[in-house]
Amino acid sequence: MNRVGYLIAIVLAAIWSYSHTAREAVYTYAVAKVSETTTVQDENSIKRMQKQLLGPYNEIRALTSSNIYHAYLTFMQNVQAKHSNWTQTDWANAKVVSERLNKKYNALFSIVSISDKAQIKVLQGEFLQLYKKSITS
Repeated sequence: MNRVGYLIAIVLAAIWSYSHTAREAVYTYAVAKVSETTTVQDENSIKRMQKQLLGPYNEIRALTSSNIYHAYLTFMQNVQAKHSNWTQTDWANAKVVSERLNKKYNALFSIVSISDKAQIKVLQGEFLQLYKKSITS
């Protein structure tokens, strides 16, 4: 290949590379935009579910060692009352609420009473049992 042919090949490769990179950048931006929208919508539905399931205890970060058991009890009473009509999305949202509640519980664990720990463990087990049943049916 002569010098001119070699230079043309390099220029064409650079143009193709730039074009490909630009397309990837646009695609990545579009995917990120969709993901961002989905995340916001999901967070809104999770917050609604959190209010429905936790009632007066829906501000998880405000829970204390003296009311965390009552939050779990309210959560499970509402799950048991409402779960028969749930979609898979509802179950996924309830699972996120459960995980957030568990995270708060773990942060308070050392100051939660032994009797509350035992009762919370039972309630956690009940939720997991219902959740596992929902994903297998």
